[in-house]
Amino acid sequence: MVTPRMRSRRFIPLSVACALVQFGCAATNPNQNNGSEFSLDRSVFNEQSSRRQTGDETIPAQSDAHYLFMRGEIAFSQERFDEALDYYRDAAKTDPTPAPFLRKRLAQLYVRRQELPLALKELDLAEQGAPDDVELTALRAGVLASLKRNDDAIAAYRKLILLTPERPNEEAYILLASLLADSGHVPEAKTTLQELIQRSKDSPFGYYYLARVLELSGDLKGAETSYRKAISLGPDADSMKLDLARCLGLQRQFAEATQLCEELIRSNPTNAAARQLLGQLLLGDNRIDDALKQFETLREIDGDPTDARFKIALIKLERRDFVGAETELSLIVAKSPQNQAAHYYLAIAYGGQGKTDQSVAEIKQIEPNQKIFRDSRMLGSFLLRQEKRYSESIDLLLELTLEGPLDTKTLSLLASLQREAGRLDDAIASVAKIIAAEPENDAHYFLLGVMHDEAGNRADAITAMRKCIALNPKNSEALNYLGYTLADMNQDLKEAEDLIRRATVIDPKNGYYLDSLAWVYHRTGRPKEALKEIEKAVTFVPSDAVVLEHYAVILDGAGETKRALEIAEKALGFAPNSDDKEVATRLQALITQLKTKIATN
Repeated sequence: MVTPRMRSRRFIPLSVACALVQFGCAATNPNQNNGSEFSLDRSVFNEQSSRRQTGDETIPAQSDAHYLFMRGEIAFSQERFDEALDYYRDAAKTDPTPAPFLRKRLAQLYVRRQELPLALKELDLAEQGAPDDVELTALRAGVLASLKRNDDAIAAYRKLILLTPERPNEEAYILLASLLADSGHVPEAKTTLQELIQRSKDSPFGYYYLARVLELSGDLKGAETSYRKAISLGPDADSMKLDLARCLGLQRQFAEATQLCEELIRSNPTNAAARQLLGQLLLGDNRIDDALKQFETLREIDGDPTDARFKIALIKLERRDFVGAETELSLIVAKSPQNQAAHYYLAIAYGGQGKTDQSVAEIKQIEPNQKIFRDSRMLGSFLLRQEKRYSESIDLLLELTLEGPLDTKTLSLLASLQREAGRLDDAIASVAKIIAAEPENDAHYFLLGVMHDEAGNRADAITAMRKCIALNPKNSEALNYLGYTLADMNQDLKEAEDLIRRATVIDPKNGYYLDSLAWVYHRTGRPKEALKEIEKAVTFVPSDAVVLEHYAVILDGAGETKRALEIAEKALGFAPNSDDKEVATRLQALITQLKTKIATN
């Protein structure tokens, strides 16, 4: 009745393991193509991945809430954020008391959509269940600050500081001081930063921001002392030296201030801010001719608007003004066709507008051995994958082999793409390369087993699962997968039962594991035990077509054929949502069989 099949919701890590490699965020000077790492800012597409093992924060496995939450986690890990939001919303509606982590997830997605009032609503609810969660409190404080609810944000940052008594939360102190100063509470801002310095005596940023507050309050001598301390703790902080120079200039200490600016200019002749301040200092010291030279040099530096235009484009990308960014970047590319950074960010601007072909065309302008090359191919592959253009996505990703063998993360992404394209043999070969690089990682063997199962290589799938369990005897997904597979094949049933029991010990409230145990009882002719376990399974996953199919079969085996028919018909209603595409056909055959049996009796 039930054919061997892959039941993806039994093993969530498959999707996680194959999820897209995450990108970071870096704003880069367009004139430094060989400088710091370039990386795609996924916030540009409202697509940010933040993987998290739920651990003790899992949604209670009751009703459909747990299932919906896990579907949301899969979508989140694969960076399908609109879909994830729908699942999380449904999970929250289904569970009468949603866990704080689910509320936090919803808030994170609302923040990405710039729907801050909705984010705050979820965070307020989450805080009721987890009042001492540091990450939650930090996010809530940031949302309040963005909504310009400064008093509430100040209270949230004060709370955040209290939540980390063992070590000072430098960011919380600085943001709190910034809000206090912005709200006109300069003395409190000063006290806050002095407290940070007291707790962390080697914090350059503590001293730096204290200097800013002291300067704001008119205490220039105190500001000078704090700037000097900050610089001594972080000697490469050029911006701090520039602030010190300004502070000295305000005190008419022109000689040292001028010297600092000249040092900055020697290390970077295009430092426009240093030249501008130097010109002002020279004017203040009545050295008009010298000041004029600095301003003339500054004009030459600013004569080419490329740098300013590039910065404007990056700001527009952050604001999701893709059309505006496209305009600025197109002007840069028109003037400097070899500016690969401009091509890369122009590709992002096109991608944000859904212009995938134009985005890929820009990506193709970026050459191997450029630091931007890897990120560009990742970006293009991602965009093509979103449109299910898998072959093109794979080809673009494989261009990374021009720079050498792929790393395991890229191979994992490649395997995922090959699987989605139906190229299972290629996907298996990619996973085999991952295993060759990391042979002691049980998750890789689990993934290999799943791939073999999908390809119909049942014996190879079993071998891979056994290796996975040998490496990690507590991998409950592998224990259940192998046990269910053996039970479904109706072979080695004693071993199958032992494997599944071990899985249920690790996760006793997993409805799919209980379903597997019921199925092995059914296979071994123990209808009462099978019925007891399947009824427990259904309490945890009441809307899974395959679990309900098993329930119907077990009921029929226990002599409750009419009840079995009711369950089978109910299961058919859930079949369209099942990952098992054959379940509807099996259920229709089962319903016909049960009706015939009832009619003949």
